[in-house]
Amino acid sequence: MTKTQSRPELDRRSAAIARAESRLTIRVPDDVIEAAEKLTAHKIEVKGLPADYFPLLLEDEIVDACIRAAINGRCAKCA
Repeated sequence: MTKTQSRPELDRRSAAIARAESRLTIRVPDDVIEAAEKLTAHKIEVKGLPADYFPLLLEDEIVDACIRAAINGRCAKCA
């Protein structure tokens, strides 16, 4: 747990990751998850969405990031 994340936030993050992995039927690599988290945070900031929207958007961003990585040949697991 980081100084900026509470226990419930980490639980929601973990749940979003688990849902994305279930949809993809793979374990998503950490670098793909990190890229998705950065993009999610950026989208929330730019669109002015509430912070509690983060885990909802994160699931879709992980799926999208994994598909992009597979298409671009950056992730063999995602293919």
